[in-house]
Amino acid sequence: TALKNAVAGVTTRRSVALADALIAAAEGDFVFARPETSQELFEATAPSLTAAAVTAAFQQRMTGLSAPLVRVTAKKPLDGGTDAILASLRASTEVAVAAPTEAANAAFAYDNFGTPGKIVSDERVDDLGIRRIRFANNVLLNIKTTDFQKDKVLLSLRVDGGNLLATRDDPTKVSLAGSLMLGGLEAHSLDDLRSILAGKTISPVFGNSTDAFGGSAITSPEDFGLQAKLMTAYLTHPGYRPNGLALIRRVLPQQYAANDATPAAVLGRDVGGILANNDPRAQTPPLEKLMALDWAQLKPVIADSFAHGAIEVGVVGDIEEQVAIDAIAATFGALPERRAAFDPRTDARVRQYATDRSERTLIHKGPAEQAELRVYWPARDDSDLAEAMQLQLLSRTMQLMLTEELREKLGESYSPGAAASLSDEFPGYGHLFAASNVDYKDLATTRAAIFAIAKELRDKPVDPDLLDRARKPLLEAMVKSRRENSYWLNYVAEAASHAHRLDRSRNGIAEVEAATPAELQALARRYLVDDKALVIKAVSDKAGK
Repeated sequence: TALKNAVAGVTTRRSVALADALIAAAEGDFVFARPETSQELFEATAPSLTAAAVTAAFQQRMTGLSAPLVRVTAKKPLDGGTDAILASLRASTEVAVAAPTEAANAAFAYDNFGTPGKIVSDERVDDLGIRRIRFANNVLLNIKTTDFQKDKVLLSLRVDGGNLLATRDDPTKVSLAGSLMLGGLEAHSLDDLRSILAGKTISPVFGNSTDAFGGSAITSPEDFGLQAKLMTAYLTHPGYRPNGLALIRRVLPQQYAANDATPAAVLGRDVGGILANNDPRAQTPPLEKLMALDWAQLKPVIADSFAHGAIEVGVVGDIEEQVAIDAIAATFGALPERRAAFDPRTDARVRQYATDRSERTLIHKGPAEQAELRVYWPARDDSDLAEAMQLQLLSRTMQLMLTEELREKLGESYSPGAAASLSDEFPGYGHLFAASNVDYKDLATTRAAIFAIAKELRDKPVDPDLLDRARKPLLEAMVKSRRENSYWLNYVAEAASHAHRLDRSRNGIAEVEAATPAELQALARRYLVDDKALVIKAVSDKAGK
């Protein structure tokens, strides 16, 4: 399948990917080949790749090798040490082995969802090339056909609900929804699905986001219908299988054990909750709380959304409109009637920025010299496009200044960053921030540099040359992104429910081009204020010892 897809997309390969492959070929021991050549070589060899031939090649490769080495990694020393490991290995060699039972190839069980839906509304957004459809059951379908990547199609599903169903009193209420895929379907386990879908460009995806359940998948025109059936099946027949839950409980402790291993890890664990004024819905929940969750707790929470919640489907890529329409009509469009609109859940969208601006110190367990410093300033949401673009430029300007300042003062090749994070989901919520990974001894110097740059941005307009250095790569990235399916999916996925956001695609570039030094200075004066700043640093538990 991979070879077939590569051949189909040969005329729309990315220049960067080609350059990387050529460099790797020049440095390595393989020959760069066109996808057609690779496929021809495989097809010529495939008939001879029998089980016996593979076994013989393996035996030949293993002949003459030295005695095997056993490597075991664990979070803590194993009882019995080396002797226990070797004893376990020797015992395993005494167990008879047999070829696995060959399972019959099962067919996908969810092939008919009812009478295909009828279209009741059909309109085009001509300037953006988007078609918006509503079926009789209120399911929304937005389509944009592109030629950016041959035989590649993105399919997005949004079902009203998501993390907004969580509450302050029960912040983990829908946490398991993000792992629904692992629970398989009523008729198929996840392993079954992998076997059934082998050789197809299909992704078994289904999870949750802030305001929706669902997800997005990469498929092909040929497999688009099956991908739609799979996602519909996850909505209508989730499996809630125990082995999926067991996998979650096996992985979680490993993930949590690494939560304080590095500065970035401990910041990732704690910053969200700190910035959101300790809102438990934004905090990393205790491990024991997640380990106690089960499917039975989740089912009643998501039942109404899954049965009645508004549905919006987005399709972007190399596919004929009618093919996409027919597939969605036969799947989501065939379901019982849904609500006509997404619930705004206004109360759940209230998020307050941290009122306590005292400096925080987080502790990680990495090397003593590793540290990271972050300075946050509360800002706003992204509803004002002009100001949102200006804030992006302001943060990029700040990053350029910070990079030059730290490398000049400290003589180190630190990689500082600055950004504007403006919410499109929580009204009024957002921030500007500047950050850098630094040596522990350089924390004070870095802190002073960040605040000095903020003051400079407040005190005078940005130098025009510096602004151009910030603006040019942003514009180049924005122009380039418009040739990417993933860029358009952001808009197409909610082109009906959030039609007002289409103006961001229409006008974003013009707003960046129009931003002036004086406008950036005005924003710096409004937002980059010292007494509004929140400083968070991550240092090692070994630092200063």
